[in-house]
Amino acid sequence: MSHLRVLLVLFAALLTGACHPSADEAEGKTMRVYEVPPDRASALVYSLNQALFAGPRPDGDSSQAALGKVSLGGHGQLIVVADASLHPSIERSLQAIMAATPAGGAAEPQLRLRFWSVDFLAGGGSDAPALRSLKPALDELRSAAGQGHFALRDHLESVSAVDPGRQRGVRRHWDSVRVGAEGEVVEQALGYTIEKADGAYQLALEFNDRNFPPSKHGAVDRKTTTSTSLVLGQTLVLASQPFVSPAPSTESGMRYYIIRVDPVASSDSGDAG
Repeated sequence: MSHLRVLLVLFAALLTGACHPSADEAEGKTMRVYEVPPDRASALVYSLNQALFAGPRPDGDSSQAALGKVSLGGHGQLIVVADASLHPSIERSLQAIMAATPAGGAAEPQLRLRFWSVDFLAGGGSDAPALRSLKPALDELRSAAGQGHFALRDHLESVSAVDPGRQRGVRRHWDSVRVGAEGEVVEQALGYTIEKADGAYQLALEFNDRNFPPSKHGAVDRKTTTSTSLVLGQTLVLASQPFVSPAPSTESGMRYYIIRVDPVASSDSGDAG
């Protein structure tokens, strides 16, 4: 039996014995942070979420309902939001798992995805200073596109774990100022999963880009969906699409979506999904 299956069985068994909250308790949930070995945090998040979804509703309804939610915090932290009556069982579950399934030496690292949306603008000018780390990739694009410079439109960093079978995925939202629109803020949305199969990492990414100059038809949304293999530490141009530069310029340009995925150092921390 795999470690993941063992975790799920232990969680389910221990949570089944937990008493369900009363109607008064069910009105709100409490948050607790649990410290676990960092190399095991992702598997524990997945298994605990599975177990918390597996119980009946507190009001006796036979349909399925989540009893709580777990997310990955900083280095080795599980952020658990659940009814207060469940936390003792959750704590006992974690202790039992640590004793029953000792950590192996080949655990998958957490992965930091960096995402850039950049525009190639023809003519003179310098690349945005924030794109300095992408210079080799941008120089290669420029050699094919001709004279011009790159402007940064959107940048996102997100920490996640290898996703078993695309069962969870990561979704991020942030505000961006629309190109060519004075002060207009749009919400950007990016979702992705990173899997590992036969020793190779695979990325599936979907980005609904709303940060395009307005056209005569109004605001523009363009969705990019792609899947590709990954080499950790490698800068990869995922996709490109044309756009019209904002007034007063009417030149056309090209937008590129670029990513890099790196293992998170043991001393590192940050947002996780």
